[in-house]
Amino acid sequence: MSDSSSVMTRAVKKSDFVRALKSLGVADHKVVVIISDLAAFGDLEHSGGEKDAMFRTYVECFQELMGVNGTLVVPTFTYERTGPDSPYIHETTPSETGVLTEYLRNKAGSLRSMHPVFSFTAVGKDKEAICANVSRNSYAWNTPTHRLVEADALVISIGRSPHRGSFFIHLGEAFVGVPYRYTKELAIPVFSEGQVIPQPFYHYVKYAEADIAWDTNRLIERLESRHLLRYEPLGLSGIWGYKAKDVFQTTVSLLMRNIYGLLAQPPTKTPWRK
Repeated sequence: MSDSSSVMTRAVKKSDFVRALKSLGVADHKVVVIISDLAAFGDLEHSGGEKDAMFRTYVECFQELMGVNGTLVVPTFTYERTGPDSPYIHETTPSETGVLTEYLRNKAGSLRSMHPVFSFTAVGKDKEAICANVSRNSYAWNTPTHRLVEADALVISIGRSPHRGSFFIHLGEAFVGVPYRYTKELAIPVFSEGQVIPQPFYHYVKYAEADIAWDTNRLIERLESRHLLRYEPLGLSGIWGYKAKDVFQTTVSLLMRNIYGLLAQPPTKTPWRK
């Protein structure tokens, strides 16, 4: 997917970044999901010396192409919320999925979906359609991930290869019902507007005792062979673009043929058979 003749550099011109986004189809979509590893990508040129100037420039590049009717979505996951001693405070618990996601979480007018571990934040016209009144599970019908598939969202992955996985893959696992995952009720206290939320939340987790080795190669090969995964070399790594629906549907198709299609090999420790 990469162009070995390209010179990779940490400094990225804004005009080159906008060109890459346009080539990947950002201007043609109303909803765009941003996944980012900026340390692996490089530094985007920006004006102004304040702390958030570069993050603001990133957002402006997307909005320049999408216009006033566009909606940007980022994962604002909080993996460190693990139990009764690590409460989730909806308005202030910071995102742990990168500095750009935390910038958007704090942006005026943003809307964060309600989940103590797997929340998303949206900015723009359709933010409520993505993040309001969502399922209490992490990967299920009517979650933000499912709504992004239904909205035919475009995913732009900055500096992060799709080989590392995607929440749309996990949604496919949930819809097919892979045996190596189950629904777990979370014991994390959840607070919003100073009040505790008494209803439970859930997460679709792997059996810890199973010998599961994650392997996305079969899935990525299918996406590439069908020309559903695009790449623009830029910065220190590059930018990948794909549709949420394509990853979800290809995952479902793969798992329907081979329920262990996302694993390196079928597990030998199978607690779900007890």
